[in-house]
Amino acid sequence: MKLTLFSILLGLATITWSKPKPCSKPNHQAFNFWLGTWDVRTANGKEAGLNEITRVNECLILESWTGKKGLKGSSMNYYDPQLQQWVQHWVSADGTIIHLKGEAKEQGIAMEGTIYYAKTKKTFPFRGEWQQLKDKRVRQYFSQQDPKTMKWVTWFEGFYKKRAGKTP
Repeated sequence: MKLTLFSILLGLATITWSKPKPCSKPNHQAFNFWLGTWDVRTANGKEAGLNEITRVNECLILESWTGKKGLKGSSMNYYDPQLQQWVQHWVSADGTIIHLKGEAKEQGIAMEGTIYYAKTKKTFPFRGEWQQLKDKRVRQYFSQQDPKTMKWVTWFEGFYKKRAGKTP
């Protein structure tokens, strides 16, 4: 009996307890379809710019945008387990700041929040959607609420096509 108890204790002593990795749950991976280096075109097919989306670590995705006219901007994207929502903070070189929160949907991510324009010092309600298309492109759609009509108007619609040879 002592040998059996000793064997059990010895077995328990050799078990290594591993904690689950932070940000390893499916909610944290829901934006992985956006990772990569992308050529972006508008809805009418005109070149809009280049966007590089990288996962810095298990918990954080960074976006680095360069528009066709040279305007640059970056965003930080992460799943917040306390809010149980995705969060995006965007800042561009012209001082535009976007704060969005939302959730993963069946085909992508949908968020809403505000956009602030440094030039006019005005803030408006703002929405963003990212949708993975069947052909592996990503559709990004932003809309802003018009303060006069209170209607949502298209702010930007872009179609992302992965650059050949580039992986996330």
